[in-house]
Amino acid sequence: MVIFLITNSKELKKINIQNIKNVLKNNDYCTKISLAKKTGLSVATCGNLLNDLLKTGEVLEIEKEPSSGGRPSRKFIYNKNFSYISTVYVRKEGSTNSLSIFVINLGNEILFEKTFEYGDIGTTEIEYAVKRIIEKFPKIKILSIGIPGVVKDGTVSSCDFEKLDNKNLIDLFKKKYGLKAIVENDVNACAIGYFNKNLSANEESFVYIYFPMEGMPGSGIIINKKIIRGKSNFAGEISYLPIGTERDFQGKIQKNSDSFSEYVCNIVHSINCVINPGNIVLAGYSFSKEILEKVNVHLQAKIHKEHIPKITYERDIKGSYLEGLKYLAMENISEKIQIIKK
Repeated sequence: MVIFLITNSKELKKINIQNIKNVLKNNDYCTKISLAKKTGLSVATCGNLLNDLLKTGEVLEIEKEPSSGGRPSRKFIYNKNFSYISTVYVRKEGSTNSLSIFVINLGNEILFEKTFEYGDIGTTEIEYAVKRIIEKFPKIKILSIGIPGVVKDGTVSSCDFEKLDNKNLIDLFKKKYGLKAIVENDVNACAIGYFNKNLSANEESFVYIYFPMEGMPGSGIIINKKIIRGKSNFAGEISYLPIGTERDFQGKIQKNSDSFSEYVCNIVHSINCVINPGNIVLAGYSFSKEILEKVNVHLQAKIHKEHIPKITYERDIKGSYLEGLKYLAMENISEKIQIIKK
């Protein structure tokens, strides 16, 4: 959310324009009169600002409203193809290292999708994909990048891909291409995506836990609709939990259903004792119906059923990963405004 302290007419105009754009994005179309009602602005102000937006192409005029006797009303829509966002996510799944890139318009329509597989992934591979895509779609205004590692202020650390450690991807794309970039931990992005698409707005707490094949788990924690990051963005790095399973062994344990189910139970139990979330999602290809049943049996042996969260399984993180990165980009390209008057 952007907070504006109104000090002059230019800032007020900027706020009013954003207000009009937000209303148009949430409606099939608007007339000047309906815009005035929804924004609280005068019809004349709406008309003047619409003219500015029509000149830039950010707003389009469509067929007029049918007349009931008087002059037909003009109808306006937000131009969903005025600019685009691009999401890029990096993923390690067993021996497969992949980079997926998408181009999405402001109407949430996917215009392009491609996945590359590499022996290893660093800034060279990400930059190659982004360069190709911005040549094809020059209207891209923002990048939303997901990385399997700790991310703070755009700098990556403790990454599954060592070539990305200590690299600042925000600075890279700003300096080379003048693009704004958002960089997020992969499981945080999954948590944001799953939460916004599947859970009630009244949900107080939620945890998304991802077990990559042959890899170490991570989690995204949401409390009061906000991702919990911690002092150094280390929150959710559950592979470091002192539950008796060494980090080097956490990927191998997935091959033994008894050991893996007990390990998953211990993670869920540890999180539950601290947060007691309403919902937990267990994600990953290593799960089976048998393992999930064993996890539930282990949990019921450790804690009374009334304290056990609702547990859901998601085999592939792709949908939640993409949804979370899209959400972060859309939030940044469409500012929510809180006005403070002097």
